[in-house]
Amino acid sequence: MGKEFRYVGKPTPRIDGKAIVTGSAEYANDIHMHGMLYGRIKMSPHPHAMIKKIDVSKALELPGVRTILTYENVFDWITGMPAQKRILDRHVRFVGDPVALIAATSNRTAEEAADLIEVEYEVLPAVHDLDEAIADGAPQLYEQFPGNIIERGCPPFGPKALQELVMGDTKKGFEECAVVVEGTSRYETISNPLPAESPGLVAWWDGPSQCSMKGSFQSPNIQKMIMQLAMPGVTVRVISANVGGSFGSKNTVPMEGLYCAALAKATGRPVKLVISKEAHLSTYMLRLGSRLTAKVGLLADGTVHAYEGTWLVGSGVHSDFGQGQIANGLGRAMLLLNKCKHWNYQPHLVATNRCRSGGIRGFGGQESYASLVPVLSMAMAKMNLDPVDFFKKNMCDINGGYYWVEGHWWENHFLSYNDVMDHAAEHFGWKDKFPGWLKPYKTVGSKQYGAGCCVHGSADCGMLHGEAFVKLDGWGTANINVCIAESGMGQRSAVVKMAAEILNLPLDKVTISTPDSQDNPWDWGLAGSRGTLVYGRMVGDAARNARTQLLEGAAAILHCPAEMLDTRDGIIFMKDNPEVALPWIAVLGPMNTITGHGVFEMDHSKPCFMIAFVEVEVDTDTGDVRIVRIVEGTDVGQVIDPYSLKMQLEGGLGSCGSDSAINEEMILDEKTGKFLTNNLVDFKWRVFPDLPTFETHIEETPNDLSAFGGIGVGEISGAPLPGAIIMAVSNAIGIQLMDYPLTPDHILKALGKAR
Repeated sequence: MGKEFRYVGKPTPRIDGKAIVTGSAEYANDIHMHGMLYGRIKMSPHPHAMIKKIDVSKALELPGVRTILTYENVFDWITGMPAQKRILDRHVRFVGDPVALIAATSNRTAEEAADLIEVEYEVLPAVHDLDEAIADGAPQLYEQFPGNIIERGCPPFGPKALQELVMGDTKKGFEECAVVVEGTSRYETISNPLPAESPGLVAWWDGPSQCSMKGSFQSPNIQKMIMQLAMPGVTVRVISANVGGSFGSKNTVPMEGLYCAALAKATGRPVKLVISKEAHLSTYMLRLGSRLTAKVGLLADGTVHAYEGTWLVGSGVHSDFGQGQIANGLGRAMLLLNKCKHWNYQPHLVATNRCRSGGIRGFGGQESYASLVPVLSMAMAKMNLDPVDFFKKNMCDINGGYYWVEGHWWENHFLSYNDVMDHAAEHFGWKDKFPGWLKPYKTVGSKQYGAGCCVHGSADCGMLHGEAFVKLDGWGTANINVCIAESGMGQRSAVVKMAAEILNLPLDKVTISTPDSQDNPWDWGLAGSRGTLVYGRMVGDAARNARTQLLEGAAAILHCPAEMLDTRDGIIFMKDNPEVALPWIAVLGPMNTITGHGVFEMDHSKPCFMIAFVEVEVDTDTGDVRIVRIVEGTDVGQVIDPYSLKMQLEGGLGSCGSDSAINEEMILDEKTGKFLTNNLVDFKWRVFPDLPTFETHIEETPNDLSAFGGIGVGEISGAPLPGAIIMAVSNAIGIQLMDYPLTPDHILKALGKAR
């Protein structure tokens, strides 16, 4: 443990805790405005079709209907990255693709109107499989993307955004290797993170070119950016209500934002759109699909020396940020195989006839690692390498270099995670649980037990620019001006704690601004585990700057150097004579303020890592996989709040993490293009009694990265689990598995017991 703090490192109540438990916290469904209308979407029942005719006359006659938009009268707005998806189109490309938007005086009226709209379709052939989508003669989703391969490029990450890894000479590299393996792995569960609160918002227009929206946006400024790119000439203001759960899926709500904005513009009234739970399951954003065919070469000492891979990334009908996620997956692969000298890693973002993909927790990196680990396991097994030793040897350590998402070269001069990996392995009992490759460590009747591990690294914790202000007044209070939404992690509370610690104020004397893109300085938002480090740096610097100004003002009054002064609870005093003191109001007066400014500039040289160990039980008679125990280990620099850290780690355990390996799966009927798991019975969730024993090994290494040296773990907490689980299950049954999810039918098929 490091320095003893007043608040940092200790559990404190969340600033929004009372509002949440008493029901006064505002979520998207709670937003109401005077004259507000309700939006509804009429959806295509076909996965691929052209609209021949659409008749809205009966629906418009329904009392309470204010407008209906179709491809014939809607605004010419287009989104996606690159821009590809029109707000409404004659060409519909998945079951659930909007064909009409309705605004009415009630939800029921809007729903009745949707049922009265008559549509005649010309049904087209659909394609769902990635290999089939890029094959000659496949149905084409977009004229501008031949072969259904979406063009490369990610403008928000700049002109050099990482879109492939080509280094060295792979032919020569493989010739130098002691072992070369090839394999294909599929992480195509396209799981739905499914937070309890459905995405929703209210949109309104303050003028012909000024649109405002308030709703469940995890990152208000990214939503603003996407909306303004889609609506040229429009200034967009984005305000976040409480997001509730997100798991990345509500980082932005772009399509729904456009639907709502269009209806509000057409009616001249505020319009509210909250999608139903069924639509949330079957038509909203899913995880990217991942199919990797790779060739990996290892030197005699176990170092990965050469790598070739073709990575097909399934975007569905389009992707909000697919090429950015690919850039992230490539960068994270370099962190994992950091000693590799020869690369030819070619990704392709592929369009298919299902709903869109987006920035689900892991943001391309989880898809990359989950697909890569089974191929690496083949190589490790061939050389009889211990996985912990393999990951330590190959992952990025001190002085290791790598390309990151914007295409720049970075070097890690921050921290080695080797010790924490060893300590976590000891905590788990790895040496006793890993008898060798494809061997169970225990068998009890039909049940066999195996262990696996995986590392996940990310340099997103230093992602992009941000700013913050901290304002002090004479009444001994402080306000933080920064654009942080509350999406369940308690980040707003953590920032208040850090500012209160620096200013030595009671927690209830520090407030934080509403997450509003108009009233706050720019910040990218809560993504990529950047919150703790980035907000800690810029809010910490702003608070320190304000404190310095305050003490300098007091020093002028007390006729002493500012270094001789300190402050606590709104009182400034002499360090060596605390009886000489004055309140803040004596420095500022009742009507003046002091404002400190803090800035964070992009810095990807401080990667964070998590190692996960998993113990599984596999029933070889039924194929059932049960996760018995999970141990995760990392170094967080400095714990800001132990309860929030525990929540982050345990929250990453299930949704989007371990469950995407064993049971979370959206099953698509390729004949109809409809999901068969569009309800909370068939989409498998584990309830609390089914969760495994979960333990953590957390270390703290002091650093100067931010105000207190805290490093985020939110995204990396769940990301290594799929790779660790498939390794553990493979070891339990003695067969190297390559594809997810590890459902009973998959296990029985591998064992030759499937009917």
